[in-house]
Amino acid sequence: MTIRFDVSLTPEQLATLAGTDPRWWFTRFEFANGASPIHPHVATLEQANRWKLGMVEPWLRRLAPGARVLDVFCANGAFSYEAARAGARSVLGVDYDPPRIECARFTLGLLDGALPVRARFEVANVYRLPEAVQGPFDLTLALGGLYHVADPALVLKNLRAVTTGHLILQTARIIRWPPGSWAKFVTVRRRVDRQDGIAGVWKLTPGAVDAMLRYAGFEVVERLPVPRRKGRRIPWYGAVCRAV
Repeated sequence: MTIRFDVSLTPEQLATLAGTDPRWWFTRFEFANGASPIHPHVATLEQANRWKLGMVEPWLRRLAPGARVLDVFCANGAFSYEAARAGARSVLGVDYDPPRIECARFTLGLLDGALPVRARFEVANVYRLPEAVQGPFDLTLALGGLYHVADPALVLKNLRAVTTGHLILQTARIIRWPPGSWAKFVTVRRRVDRQDGIAGVWKLTPGAVDAMLRYAGFEVVERLPVPRRKGRRIPWYGAVCRAV
């Protein structure tokens, strides 16, 4: 997945772009006469983002037009820009990591008004989300980050507090067997961001995610199709949910 804009950059902008940290660019951006630096783990990230876009794009095109959109775990803003180009009325992308937000804001500056809507990017703590953002939002995106947070049920509750319309959720590390509503917390070695090393993640069954969504005040409208690799579903969960 590469985000492309038909915008020509000045020589000064191209030089600044070339000097940015490649680890910022979770998603690659291409402009009319240049491109962002290549992330050290570009192959892994590109594949994951293509899969993710394939899961959520039909619903994003359906729900984003005219909506006030919140993009949680926005990283360098890829899906915030996709929501803007799908016709959102406004977009706010938030992430816990200042360099990721710096990258998203940097890209926004390069576009020089090329986006059809107002977009903003802010550092925010998902555990204090209702205090950090001014809702309500018609559509919230929570793509990729839920399994990394220490208390996913609380985070979903906070998403519900600022969402009056729909939630598009995607998360990883899903366990499909044995079935049921259960989870376990494990430590893993990260390979794809600036903080390579040991991190804690939740491994959730689909039933556990469903239960957390109900607890938070969301109703699952439709499960999203999970991509397959070598004939087997990858360990992801995706759903479109309605605030109830």
